Amino acid sequence: MWAIPISFKGSTFRAAINRLRQTAGELGVDENVYVVKGVLIQHVYDMAHIIKGVRNNFITSDIVTSQGTAKWEHITAAVNQDREFNRMLFKVTDKHLNPIHWQKMKVRMNFSRL
Repeated sequence: MWAIPISFKGSTFRAAINRLRQTAGELGVDENVYVVKGVLIQHVYDMAHIIKGVRNNFITSDIVTSQGTAKWEHITAAVNQDREFNRMLFKVTDKHLNPIHWQKMKVRMNFSRL
């Protein structure tokens, strides 16, 4: 029997998964597969919410890699430059670039434009 909990990074859900892992009798092929009371549990993530979280964190923090630093200002500069010339990014609006508090929670808007 399989059980597949789906997470979108909530702290309550993480705590529940950690508790299940502590009581697991055996671990599977990786840390996302384990057995509790004879039930094989495979933990998966809701990618739309993960991408929303990455986007919201990217607005406030830079992404540093070995090839350089990516900043949210790079995205806004590209969109602003596109608006002056060819409008290939016509679906990206100011709501995407500068979302207010409730707009940051809309998965559909974040996922479709990132």
